[in-house]
Amino acid sequence: LVVTLRRRRAHGEIQVLATDISPDALDLARENAVGHAVADYVRFVEADLMPPMVEPFDLVLANLPYVRSDAMAGLPVATSFEPSLALDGGRDGLAIIGRLLDRLPDGLAEDGAAFLEIGADQGAAIVDLVAATMPGWACTVQPDLAGLPRVARVSREGGSSSGGA
Repeated sequence: LVVTLRRRRAHGEIQVLATDISPDALDLARENAVGHAVADYVRFVEADLMPPMVEPFDLVLANLPYVRSDAMAGLPVATSFEPSLALDGGRDGLAIIGRLLDRLPDGLAEDGAAFLEIGADQGAAIVDLVAATMPGWACTVQPDLAGLPRVARVSREGGSSSGGA
């Protein structure tokens, strides 16, 4: 699921767009939004990562598949309820994340930031991927509550954004 935010210029409002390639995932996201009383503020769109944009987004939040293909068989039983489409991130676990990174230069505002969930063993790999494929961009990795590296923050070097990570 990719959630994108755009600040509207009137009254500090924001536009929230949630996208997923899976209609079932979008249905579940809609149910969750209703349960949290925010469904009226979110537009749900079936799309592969980010839809075509007229205006770039200020913030991108993504929980994309990041499990290495060869690690899929060893996942805990609880993950067997998830479709492999939601978990399998390709050979290195960063294939789909890499596709999103390719779209960020056009899809992210100059002072925007993207926050991407990653595997706890992918911190160095995501930093290297951004350095190799996105000149002029920075990537830092933040730990989760257990202290494991789990969130990559990607933005243009020198860019500032809300989110403070």
